[in-house]
Amino acid sequence: MNLVRRKIIFKPDKKIELPYDYNHDVMKAIYYYISVVDEKQERFLHNEGYKVEDKHRFKLFNFALRFGNADFKKDFIEVNENSNIILILSGVDKVVNSILRGLLHIKQIRINDNYIPLYDIKKDGYKPFNKVMLYETLSPVVTTTMNDNGYTVSLKPYVDKYYINLAENLMKKYKLVYNEDFKGPLFFDINDVLNMKEKSHRIKGIYKLGYLYDMWVETTIKMQRIIYYLGLGENNSTGAGCMDILMVGDSQWTEPICLWLITVYLLLSII
Repeated sequence: MNLVRRKIIFKPDKKIELPYDYNHDVMKAIYYYISVVDEKQERFLHNEGYKVEDKHRFKLFNFALRFGNADFKKDFIEVNENSNIILILSGVDKVVNSILRGLLHIKQIRINDNYIPLYDIKKDGYKPFNKVMLYETLSPVVTTTMNDNGYTVSLKPYVDKYYINLAENLMKKYKLVYNEDFKGPLFFDINDVLNMKEKSHRIKGIYKLGYLYDMWVETTIKMQRIIYYLGLGENNSTGAGCMDILMVGDSQWTEPICLWLITVYLLLSII
């Protein structure tokens, strides 16, 4: 599978107010675009998705919405004719191509009963992937676990399980894309813990706790591509965990000892 990324620009033709909880509307629009050109693929993605051995399902696309020249009010985002609404869309080429084909038929996006016209689609620029990369989160990174009472709870980046879950999730996506098991280092290091922010991720009335931060990752170049194109953590097809590249780092970067121990655990678990 090939991995691709596009920036889709929408421009309002009048002043409108958009909710902060826009992810569900964007996700519905994406599935609608696919259904316009390939109903079978839309049903497959929505109801099944791509599976690995443990039956975990992935949609293999990721998105985030960004706003240019917008006014961020307390309860809504105000945009007008001079604003840009940018949908960053990435994933495997088959899925992204179907989304774009459908979009070219519809030529707009619907968010909270506002219809915003398509303006442009831009290719992603060249990305110099390296073994060490500094990423910024464009949308909150979410990862969860089951507690002792059988409830799903969000993990916080202060416990080892948070990073183990991130790594295991990435390795499943890696196998789906490359049809091989991941073998290599995988180190995580949040760059500035003082500036890390909690942010809820809401879909269909369900809230999950996510985090915004800049993160160093040391791994193989093929795995760096998985992070960039498919996202970090869970719920990527609902707009969580979308990443952008801030810096290409030094391949001699040294990871913290606690993350070294996490990586050793992961490597031992797949031998």
